Amino acid sequence: NNDHTVKCCKYPLQQRHQSCYPIQVPNDDPYYKFYPRKCMDFVRSTAGAKPNCPLGPRHQINVVSAFLDADIIYGRTLATSKRLRKFVGGKLRSTQTYRTIGLKDLLPYKTQNADNGCERTGHGSQSYCYDTGDDRSNVQIQLTVMHTVWLRHHNQIAEVLAEINPHWNDERIYQETRKIISAMIQHITYNEFLPIVVGRQAINKYGLNLAKYGYYHGYDSKINPGIPTLRQPFSLNHPGVLDSFLFGLINQPAYKVDSTMANEITNHLFQKPGEQFGLDLAAINILRGREMGVPGYNFMREYCGLPKLNHFNDLYGLVENTTIRRYMQLYEDVDDIDFWSIGVAEQPLPGAMVGPTFACIISEQFSQLRNGDRFWYENGNGLHKFSPEQLKEIRNVKLARILCEASDEMETIQIYPLLAAHPNSNPRVNCDDLPEMDLSSWRDSYLSYKK
Repeated sequence: NNDHTVKCCKYPLQQRHQSCYPIQVPNDDPYYKFYPRKCMDFVRSTAGAKPNCPLGPRHQINVVSAFLDADIIYGRTLATSKRLRKFVGGKLRSTQTYRTIGLKDLLPYKTQNADNGCERTGHGSQSYCYDTGDDRSNVQIQLTVMHTVWLRHHNQIAEVLAEINPHWNDERIYQETRKIISAMIQHITYNEFLPIVVGRQAINKYGLNLAKYGYYHGYDSKINPGIPTLRQPFSLNHPGVLDSFLFGLINQPAYKVDSTMANEITNHLFQKPGEQFGLDLAAINILRGREMGVPGYNFMREYCGLPKLNHFNDLYGLVENTTIRRYMQLYEDVDDIDFWSIGVAEQPLPGAMVGPTFACIISEQFSQLRNGDRFWYENGNGLHKFSPEQLKEIRNVKLARILCEASDEMETIQIYPLLAAHPNSNPRVNCDDLPEMDLSSWRDSYLSYKK
């Protein structure tokens, strides 16, 4: 809750909380020089103990699962997952505001701890944020849209499973639906999303290609899949609003990954009503990396097998010339450059959104997420595995079909919605022409029903 966060700048140095590490704003800041702001709140992360408690950089506590297990939809705790469930037919709770005019359900309202994770317009307001498995779902409207998409898809699958298996109870329908949704997210992430971010070259180098047939046997129990350190609500509660944002997500080109950031997140992040400025995400990212002991850019280049930089001139060709000149003004040595700062500024690899160092770190992490997850959807070991027929259906899943089924009125979409439509390489097609997942492979036989 924002009302209970540690405040640093409002107190003298001797009275500040021990976790305070505020950012000092220079007098010549291009934005804040027009305002009486000389300090920006920054609170160190809660420290987490490492095995055997060795000395070294501080490690934070990660309260979310590293696995791609759809916990953003279902919650990371049993209490959250129970709060989000309807406990009827394996479904999740939803808001049924516009069913009478033929529109699909929306996310449930967050009525318990209503101000936790968002800021409503005044105390006791009757406007509510949405309740999901992730506290960040109300921070950005696009996140809210995708949470709504997966809520709707969960309930659609649950309905079909209940229909083909009338003897299943609520718990079994819910757990099997959750398992299917998790597999879908894993498949779409590796099949449609990662190739765009890191490029096909990194996909091949780090073994991120998904198996086309049979089971995947890359699970290794010795691999640690953990991820190391290296709110005003907007309402969808109007007819047609969700589809409008979906159309925007699939049709409007995204800005490229580079060293520039929008003013909304460098000067107005989490800005409260009536105030003239908020926080600076770029400054926070850099300081958070320093707080956690994230190595510099040169160290990470060597880690990824790239040539070490000896001086600033070695940066030419890797980042834009204007960025190099700024680094020369800000840093004494090329070894001092913060990893995040230059990571987003690297020239992207062919067919990728990021440069070689970020591609290395991202690809390595996703390789560990796959090979260190014994519940990975392609795995053929254990009682949790999908049957070959079920696995075939999951491999046919496309994000485009899911968006079509979750929308209210969408009729056409490009085959790969994470890429811009193109008449030849990525044409728009009718939603009905996209392959539909056949859930008949999840039908219990009469013999298993009798048992």
